Amino acid sequence: MSNLYKSPSNDYILILMKTRVLAIIVLVVVIAVVVSFLYLNGYLNVSPTNTKTMTSKSSSVTNSTNELTTSSSTTQSTGTSGYKNNTQSEITISPRYMIIDRQDAVQLANSLTQSGVYSQSELNSLQNGYFVIIKASVTNNEAQNFTLYPSSFELVTNNGSVYSYFILQHSSSVSYYYSFNSLLNTNYQLAPLFLTATENITLGYQVTANRDLIFLIPLNTTPSTLRVVDNGKIIGQVSLVNVTTDYLKVIKVNTFTNDSEVSLSLNSASTIYTINDTITLSLNVQNSEGLMPLTVTKIGVYPSAFSIIKISPDIVNSTLTPGQYSVVTGSSFPRSQNVIILVKLPNESYNGNVNVFMNVTYKPSFQAVVTQAINDRAEALLQYSQGGPGQLEVSTYLVANLSIMYNGSASVAFNPGNIHLVTNKGIYSNLYGPTSPFIYLYAVTNHIPYINTIVNGQIIQGQVAFQIPLGAKPLYIIYVSENNQTLFSAPIPSKIYNFSIFAINYEVNNQSLAYVYGTPYHFISYVYGISGGNFTINLQAYKYSYYQNSIVEVYNISLSPSIFEILSISPNLIGRYLNTSPTYCNITIGFPNQSFYGQLTINVYVKIVGNVTISNPAYIQKIQSKSLLNEKVGIKNPNTYYMIGSTTSRDISNLA
Repeated sequence: MSNLYKSPSNDYILILMKTRVLAIIVLVVVIAVVVSFLYLNGYLNVSPTNTKTMTSKSSSVTNSTNELTTSSSTTQSTGTSGYKNNTQSEITISPRYMIIDRQDAVQLANSLTQSGVYSQSELNSLQNGYFVIIKASVTNNEAQNFTLYPSSFELVTNNGSVYSYFILQHSSSVSYYYSFNSLLNTNYQLAPLFLTATENITLGYQVTANRDLIFLIPLNTTPSTLRVVDNGKIIGQVSLVNVTTDYLKVIKVNTFTNDSEVSLSLNSASTIYTINDTITLSLNVQNSEGLMPLTVTKIGVYPSAFSIIKISPDIVNSTLTPGQYSVVTGSSFPRSQNVIILVKLPNESYNGNVNVFMNVTYKPSFQAVVTQAINDRAEALLQYSQGGPGQLEVSTYLVANLSIMYNGSASVAFNPGNIHLVTNKGIYSNLYGPTSPFIYLYAVTNHIPYINTIVNGQIIQGQVAFQIPLGAKPLYIIYVSENNQTLFSAPIPSKIYNFSIFAINYEVNNQSLAYVYGTPYHFISYVYGISGGNFTINLQAYKYSYYQNSIVEVYNISLSPSIFEILSISPNLIGRYLNTSPTYCNITIGFPNQSFYGQLTINVYVKIVGNVTISNPAYIQKIQSKSLLNEKVGIKNPNTYYMIGSTTSRDISNLA
């Protein structure tokens, strides 16, 4: 039984001792961890001022200290600490957005060049760089205070280069704060964290909210990381890759149209400063064209980096309100309307012109045809013979009958003064203007007047006249707008009629035997008309009474000049014997195939064929005389609306 109890072995004692040592080691480690935690979180801070001062790379003199009392909110840095791993950074930077500003760098460089107060390296940086303004909040994550200097902040670019905070004021006399004109013109409230190199901010366990950090970096780089350093150690940093970026844009708006009678203007200042991605432009459209409807075909913008998002009201493919034409001034008062356009801006810094243009076009709305063209050389000679301008001696008139139809989307005015004749020797204007004719022509009996308003489907018919050189070949008639846009072009027909105006004289070869007269009366009235037409003379012939026992015969009738032709004599007077009482007949004569001014002579030839007294002379039918004084003669033309008077009461006693 004594063998059942054994004293502890040496192995057991060794195991027990090892267990106790391990427990002591674990206790020591736990105590060390707790102490470290308390120290790092400020509970065991042995500093008498509880302040950590960051060493500034600039002057250690402090001009001003800004202690911001904005309520703090500790946030985790999105970047990684330079000397702490797997723990919160001492400083957290929370960027809201960035502004890329090239224009102010250029303006500041120009200002420095003019003033002569600069260093060459700084000037080079401005001329070849741009500003990065970062709106950010900076949070102190430590229980102790931090003092921040401009040199505490660094901007790292995509190529790894590091750039320091840009100092806005180099001395009391040189300040760059107000050199940020372009940025300030956008109404951006610039709030720099520092103005001078000697400023600092003592930051407690709190946040500097929404302050601007300003850097100047080269053109060929992009911002990558923003960080805070202390004695070369990174104590906080944040990536800028996904930070919202606004680009400062300085835009000078220019406006254009493709029509001299239409203007497009901006209702506000032409230079716009913005960091937005869109701008709204209020434009005024003025249309001075009152003679034709203009349709807007496009409103656009260039360079191509810009684009139009919206037009309000959308006037593309609509007709502009025509201008109000004035007969007194011969021009139109413009009609205005406003249009708003929303323009998308490029996602980059921009300084330059933005050109807004509006294209308009005339959609053909007039159809015209020359129904008759008349050569009126006769009236040119008539006016010259009566003391008219000498050039008429080598000129002629062309009179045209026009038929015009308007099919337009807007009511416009019609101005006959804008009708022209194109010839092989030049272009000539209508002699019948909007208020009154410039000249009176017998050939024009229905000139086209000025019409205040013509509407869709309206037809205009009438005459126009032109003074052209002899030998000029008329080609076509055009109607032009106020900016010389051709609204219609009507070709001149190949067949041109001729206008003649003349007086009639009656001659008898043997005036002692007989007397002849007719209506129109000798040298009392003009007869006028065009080739292809005709007129009728009511002729009366008789023998003198002292030849009553003689047989007087009419043996011929002729016309002089020979360009005239007798079409008919009814009843035929040739071969008849005259009585002492009138013998009547109607002679129908065709107008000549050339324009004639002068005198038409009707020659009646008589002779005595016997002296035998006739007790019962042959019965001669008496033709009833018919006055032509107020008659009209129709022109032989398919377009019969053109009528011309056969006689007029105009005095021609001055014609030799």
